[in-house]
Amino acid sequence: MQNLIKDRPVTQGIIASAIVQIAWNGAAAVIAYITGHFALRSVPVWLAILVGAVVFFLLSVSYYIFVWARTRHRAKQATENPNTLPAESSEVQRLTDEIGTLETQLHNAQHEAHSLDKDLAGKKQQMKEVQRERDRYKAEMERQTSLKEDQHQSFLNSRRELAEFKAEADAQTRTYDVTFKGMKEEMDTFKRELENANKRVNEENNQKELLDRLYKDEKAKYEEIRWVLDIVWKQAQHLNRYVVIELLSTVRVYLDDSTSGGPRIRCSFKIRNKSIFPEITVHRDEVKGCFSFRGKALTERVRLDRLVPTWPNIDKLAYEQEGWIHLEQDLTSAETDRLKNALNSDDPIIGFEEIEIDVSGGTRFPDLNRTTLIIPEDFRRVLLKNCDIKSNTDNP
Repeated sequence: MQNLIKDRPVTQGIIASAIVQIAWNGAAAVIAYITGHFALRSVPVWLAILVGAVVFFLLSVSYYIFVWARTRHRAKQATENPNTLPAESSEVQRLTDEIGTLETQLHNAQHEAHSLDKDLAGKKQQMKEVQRERDRYKAEMERQTSLKEDQHQSFLNSRRELAEFKAEADAQTRTYDVTFKGMKEEMDTFKRELENANKRVNEENNQKELLDRLYKDEKAKYEEIRWVLDIVWKQAQHLNRYVVIELLSTVRVYLDDSTSGGPRIRCSFKIRNKSIFPEITVHRDEVKGCFSFRGKALTERVRLDRLVPTWPNIDKLAYEQEGWIHLEQDLTSAETDRLKNALNSDDPIIGFEEIEIDVSGGTRFPDLNRTTLIIPEDFRRVLLKNCDIKSNTDNP
């Protein structure tokens, strides 16, 4: 290969120029790559440009050192071997041409370097814009990431809340099921009670209708016997007007002692039940009061006659039935003397006003008020001369 290009300066110049162009363009490409690499690595732009310039400067210095060393070497060979001067002169000429070419290329390279500086400035501006865009994208990415994390956290919270809500809903559903079951049982019980109540209401309505009919019937019956009830009520309020004393027997006055007893006065009252009540009781054992003489009460108390028993029907005196009650009262010696002294007088009177004989409805009509019989005016007083005077006799 060396023999092919030896003594061919044009070929050597073309090859050298090609090498220089490749090296130059390669250096520019390397610089651009380095600058872009550092820019992508978040290295400041000025530092990337500085590194590129340093590399370019080192390449240029290396190239000029190489050319200077080669020229010096050839000049030294030409000095040492003068016979080779014509050949070297042509080589020098070739080198001179190459130097001119290199100077031209250098000028072009400087021009391209200037253009490259402009391009680098534009690239720097672009890199700033890229960096701003990257920062914006980074901020946007961080914002999106934060938003995504917030959304994820919100999703987790929502999911947790949904799970809690579902658990609570399930618990409430179970509670509602139990409550609904209890309410259904209560409703069934209430329904049964309502049906029973309706049955009772119907029965009560039927009973009410029956009672209404009975009431109307009883009211009709009451209206039919109302006059009787009025009479019964009137007689019950004034029983002593309808149970009356009809007769006073002969009054017997005993002025001396006898085998049947001492001095005393005996009499009997006939009582008749003229009331509408079918049974009246005369309380014979509870007779109260005393006889009187000339308006003055005698000393002893009146009692049932010991010799003549009272009629047994007097305890249950039927309607329009009569019964006798026999009474007697002892006389003191003074009262006996007064009566003896008054035998020849016309006006001495024995009175029965203070005698109290009670009657009532007895056990059959216990609601009838107990009342005292009224002694008629004709039987309240008796003249002594009209009495049966018993003296020194055993005849009762």
